[in-house]
Amino acid sequence: MTNGRVFKGVVALVMSVGGVLVAAQPAHAAGGCATVSFANADRDLVVSVELGHTGIHYAELRARSGSVGPWERFTMCWLTDRVFTLKSLANGKYVSNRENDAAPYQYLLTATADVVGEWEKFTAYDVPDYFEGFTGSSGLFVSADFSYPGSYSGDLVANRGELGPWETFLFHRES
Repeated sequence: MTNGRVFKGVVALVMSVGGVLVAAQPAHAAGGCATVSFANADRDLVVSVELGHTGIHYAELRARSGSVGPWERFTMCWLTDRVFTLKSLANGKYVSNRENDAAPYQYLLTATADVVGEWEKFTAYDVPDYFEGFTGSSGLFVSADFSYPGSYSGDLVANRGELGPWETFLFHRES
């Protein structure tokens, strides 16, 4: 935790079914919470909660901002030494992995959950060449998908089988 970062370097977000991916070492002590923002490391774009969108895209997470404002702040709380949640400070909702939606929206990350269930939990683990990675419920890496058109470019979806530049994020601790 140096220079205001929650973690020491680049991170990857992934989702996992039944703990398929396992941490080599604990990432953080249980019970702690911090206000954080995070950016896609490849494009240096801060992740926002899109409250201006409607329907299935309401409160989706998207790497799009050049700075941190109200829509880019989250509370990160550690449930155990590896498992954490993210809650949007913009709308007070937990980040969830939308597993039941049909493609192309399946595994879209949205800040729409009122309570923490399995889809709202992420698990920290070590990634080669990076300091930390994260798993949750789908078994796939969270990606800032820049191939989506227009205002959907950079949407966060947990649908990648491999770690790459779109799957790496840098977290910053704000408090």
